[in-house]
Amino acid sequence: MELIEKLSRMFAKRLKELMKERQLSVSGLSRETGLPRTSISNWLNLKRTPMIDALYVLSNYFEVSIDYLLGRVDL
Repeated sequence: MELIEKLSRMFAKRLKELMKERQLSVSGLSRETGLPRTSISNWLNLKRTPMIDALYVLSNYFEVSIDYLLGRVDL
């Protein structure tokens, strides 16, 4: 598995976990962060990878590091 695919899978897994903890749907996360609903859905379904600005917004919103979102570190 190539690195980008591995990071994308881990990102989707961590994002799903964080959303579940806060009981957020894709639409709810979109409302809370201002990120497009379709982008969030595409990340969760491994159709796209997030840009750095989206990672920044998500890390701030969930109060975790970008490294955590990408699976490079644990909490």
